[in-house]
Amino acid sequence: GTAETLSSKTANIALRRGESVRLETSGAGGFGIPSERSAKALARDLADGFMGEGAARMAYGPLVDLALAQLDSPAK
Repeated sequence: GTAETLSSKTANIALRRGESVRLETSGAGGFGIPSERSAKALARDLADGFMGEGAARMAYGPLVDLALAQLDSPAK
């Protein structure tokens, strides 16, 4: 099949039998209490660019230092 990018304001899409629509949305606020998140999971998000250091510091506080330390240390 083919893919077509539509405007974010597209509405009332008529589909033929066998056609489908895929919606991609931005992330949400997350799940759980930020202070209970593991430094390893936060380090992975920082390394993958899902969150910048400034935003991470606002949400996770001192956990960011542990996460950054994991990024700086060699993988085991």
